[in-house]
Amino acid sequence: EPDRVDHRHTFVNGHRVVRSGRPADGERPGRQNGPGGGIRDDGRRRASRARVAESVMVAVLLSLAYRSAWLVAASLITLLAGLIFTAAFATLTVGELNLISVAFAVLYIGLGTDYAIHFCLHYRELQQQDISTPSSLRDTSVQIGRSLTLCAATTAIGFFAFIPTDYDGVAELGWISGCGMFISLFITMSLLPALLSLIPLQQGTGRTVTPLSETRRRILSFPLVHAGPIRLCSFI
Repeated sequence: EPDRVDHRHTFVNGHRVVRSGRPADGERPGRQNGPGGGIRDDGRRRASRARVAESVMVAVLLSLAYRSAWLVAASLITLLAGLIFTAAFATLTVGELNLISVAFAVLYIGLGTDYAIHFCLHYRELQQQDISTPSSLRDTSVQIGRSLTLCAATTAIGFFAFIPTDYDGVAELGWISGCGMFISLFITMSLLPALLSLIPLQQGTGRTVTPLSETRRRILSFPLVHAGPIRLCSFI
């Protein structure tokens, strides 16, 4: 009988760890406390590996898209700063992160990079039109500021929908990630232009347009050529 009681007690503790991501009453965090500590440690290690792998893949993709080491560096610095500010915000408002809410960092890296991509590509496009660096940065902020704000708001609303759930980890993940979108927007519209102004891009002699191949032309024109059938299929 005593063994059975101890087994049930361990099961309850394990269930509470999975549900809330925090140690049960009387437990201390760490692997030495049984299954709960092992699960937490393993979850944190997996989250750390995911962040590193995702950061490397993002850096590679940005290098292929930008073709500029400075744009890649500025984007990654902005991303890192936003991640640090979001982590600080999570610490102040939530406290200790659990197994679920700690995943906000992975989501932030994937979603927060989008704002920097939009800003840098539009800025580079203006630079290729022989527009000065201050004017390019100012015009970029004005022309895409509203769209980035709208994107941040709609994405944050989706995350905030997690808050009313009964599970602490999911609710905290929604709160941190939703607020993180606005932090990312603020960092992108403030720190990124300040960084880009340090080393201006080489201005082109006009915008160069690469001719489209016939295959790409057909693919891009498909929604226009077949607009009627596409609308009909979407309605059905």
